[in-house]
Amino acid sequence: MDGTLTKRKLLSITARFYDPLGLLSPVILPLKCMFQEICWLKIGWDEALSEELSSRWKELLEDMERVSSIAVPRCILDGVEVGDIKSSQLYGFADASKSAYGGNVYITVQPLIPVLHIC
Repeated sequence: MDGTLTKRKLLSITARFYDPLGLLSPVILPLKCMFQEICWLKIGWDEALSEELSSRWKELLEDMERVSSIAVPRCILDGVEVGDIKSSQLYGFADASKSAYGGNVYITVQPLIPVLHIC
């Protein structure tokens, strides 16, 4: 990270992550909580963050760099016709804490005949 860390830079870097499925929440959530803490401290947008906050940010940044190697393959009915579905199940998960809340819904589909290729 170049230059002095400010509230503006922290938000700019945090906003770069596009995660509609919430798979990166364990990495992104601490960044958002840190931004919220900085707002509560009423630190200005271009004011340098304290050494303690900058140190925490550097630790979180290391976790963010590891995220770039994550790949999650996914497909829906790849090679399966709608009439060939044996069953489908919908799963929902939710969690909440004092800091945040989240939820995900997934569907699993079992074809009548096993599909031999991998998604």
